[in-house]
Amino acid sequence: MKHAIDPKIDSVSDDTAPADTEIVPSWTETTEMRQATPTLRGFSEKEKAYHEYQARQNYLRVQHSIQSELDKLRTGEMRQAMTTLRTFSEKEQAYYVYQARQNYLRVQRSIQIEMDKLRTGQELALAREESALQREESALQREAAALAESERERLAKESALAESERERLKAEQERLAKEAALAELAQLKAQLAGNSQKE
Repeated sequence: MKHAIDPKIDSVSDDTAPADTEIVPSWTETTEMRQATPTLRGFSEKEKAYHEYQARQNYLRVQHSIQSELDKLRTGEMRQAMTTLRTFSEKEQAYYVYQARQNYLRVQRSIQIEMDKLRTGQELALAREESALQREESALQREAAALAESERERLAKESALAESERERLKAEQERLAKEAALAELAQLKAQLAGNSQKE
């Protein structure tokens, strides 16, 4: 058993501890030490009882302090204080709920702003794309109009050439008809001249 003050005298502080003559130093076997051993044992037992008494008193003091604190908690002032603390806790909880709601609304507004920006960006991109398509369509329309005008001019030129060719052919036909009429007239004149000579 360990001694509360000096571990060196453990062997003399316990009456039930068995003696070990093999490990006991030789100087403890002197007459003076054998006479001093009962005295030391008595001091150790008294010291042990004193420490046990002090531990018991400390335990009772702690229990008394705990009981006093519990009694204080049962007073009206403490109940009022607990009510006040509970009110503060409820207000704090309401404040945190309010803050959470505000944070949620801020996040929602931020998301809405970003979505509006994205939507605006998409609308601008679509507007630019539509404007580019309109310009391209206008260019194609102008090109088609130019091609149509060129085709009309070509057709007009071909029509003019055809008209000129018709007039040339008509003039050629008239010339040939005149030549044929003149040839027939010459032939008739020749026949009349031959008939006159025979008579």
